Amino acid sequence: MFIRVGLDRTLVRDLIHYPERFSDLVQASLFLRYILTFLILSGLLIWKLIFIQSSITWGVFFIITATAILSLDLQPVYDALNNIKRHTVYFLLQKFFYLTLIWVGVVLFQNYFSIFWIGISLLISMLLYLFVQHQWVMRCSQIKESNYHELAGSITWLLRHNWLIWFTAIAGLAIAMLNQIILKKYCGYAELGGYAAAWQLVMVGTLLLDQLSRIGRPATARITKPEVLKDVQIRFVIKYFAIMIGVVTPLVLIMFFFPGHIFKLLFRPEYYSAAATLPVMGVYLIFFAVGMVSSQYALSARLERMYFYAVITGGVLSIAFCFMLIPSYGAIGAAWALLISHGMTIIIYSIGMARHILK
Repeated sequence: MFIRVGLDRTLVRDLIHYPERFSDLVQASLFLRYILTFLILSGLLIWKLIFIQSSITWGVFFIITATAILSLDLQPVYDALNNIKRHTVYFLLQKFFYLTLIWVGVVLFQNYFSIFWIGISLLISMLLYLFVQHQWVMRCSQIKESNYHELAGSITWLLRHNWLIWFTAIAGLAIAMLNQIILKKYCGYAELGGYAAAWQLVMVGTLLLDQLSRIGRPATARITKPEVLKDVQIRFVIKYFAIMIGVVTPLVLIMFFFPGHIFKLLFRPEYYSAAATLPVMGVYLIFFAVGMVSSQYALSARLERMYFYAVITGGVLSIAFCFMLIPSYGAIGAAWALLISHGMTIIIYSIGMARHILK
């Protein structure tokens, strides 16, 4: 979140709204993220070298490094260019290469297979992935080299227009991640494991929504241009809502009506106590589908301040409800804390979207 500077949420919008600045914005976004990646990894390396007994082993360091440099992904550029298929092929290549290295370690080098091997495999595959996609963008997208003055100006422009989204993205981690930390603190690994098992079903739903949102994000950016008529915007948003909700509805119905059967089928008996969280998470998936559409519209329409207030409200509610519900109710309390806090966030920026589109 720190390295991305919120660009994963706004770069598609800016590339579509300012096509004449396409080359400058792509280069500026990369240089800015290069600088932040260097700062993060340098700090981590210094920590590793100073505190020799640190739990950050070299294997863990490589895993963190590989995860951090993924923030240099140019997915927004491919989305803005309507070339999602090519980016997906590159992503598949990365996964295939990573899994190949893992299985080589498992089958041929069992005595050397460790976190270190996993970290190196992930880092190598991620570097290959970034190299291939960066090469194509620079070669085929008419990226011209900018001078230092132009580059500095574009970086300043990105920071000035993105600092609020950057801070919002970091603050928003309290909504999705805090309940798991507090659940482990108060209830231990058993409850956290049950919650994590139920969360796998949510991840299936969010995976489906993420694929649709890749198509929806550039489309939303295009229909929020000033010259687009309100009637066109309203029809687009209604269709987008219907598609997103329709995609997850079958999964939500299964989670809502057959939670026990799902846990018996997919997980070991010790996880069965967490089956009660599935209906709550099913409702959360519906809210999440609505929230993806509303947040994309809010950011494309440059309603950043309203979006910021909504996320901060959700973060505060998350902290409050986590401490209120989790100590007494465990995993089900963590699920309710997530639903209430993120649900309120989504309601706020959905109302903001509706007011903007109807005015």
